[in-house]
Amino acid sequence: MDRHSNWPPEAGELPCAGDYLSPSLEVVAGISATSIHVVGTSNTLRALADQMEIPCHTYSFDTLDDILASAETIEELYEDADLAQFKESVTGTLDSLSCELDGDSLLVMVVIYLEEDGAITLAGANTFFGDIIEGLGCRLAAPDAGSYPAVSAEGVLSMRPDRVLILAPGADPLHIIHVWESNGLPAAGVSVLTGEYILIPGARLPLTIREIGSCLN
Repeated sequence: MDRHSNWPPEAGELPCAGDYLSPSLEVVAGISATSIHVVGTSNTLRALADQMEIPCHTYSFDTLDDILASAETIEELYEDADLAQFKESVTGTLDSLSCELDGDSLLVMVVIYLEEDGAITLAGANTFFGDIIEGLGCRLAAPDAGSYPAVSAEGVLSMRPDRVLILAPGADPLHIIHVWESNGLPAAGVSVLTGEYILIPGARLPLTIREIGSCLN
């Protein structure tokens, strides 16, 4: 288990192997791991895998296609891994909600970070959030400046989104709206999603898609 994992509850019973930036090499070696799996590239973990003579598998969770491809890779590696239900739930949830939504005209902005000083970071193209918005039949409001562009309050106003989704795990929604309004931004059409899983492209991704869809009705 990595330092940030807290779901499912049984994860808390597993040894903590640190995180991407500071893995506990002693724990990884001590549990006699037969493989190492990492999101992105970690030279430290790859070197450890080489030293232990075990495979090191890397994944990308940037886009929705990346997530589904990673699930397929895990199924290929492990005979008892059955992620068909997860994959079907992701695609099925998108398809069913897109049929329910009249979203062709909706311009949707996804805020993944809102700082107290008003700094705003959006989900842009080539992200699984952008894929979700477009999969629901809506248009993504974000500048063409990388996957997670930073914008000012003036930049938000210039894009004139119909809906704004602020993703703030564990935060107080009223406080988030207050910060938003204190920067001169209107609260009309703004929803705050606070689930602890809302930024994580993991097993609860279908729930994230349903929550996003409910804000666009």
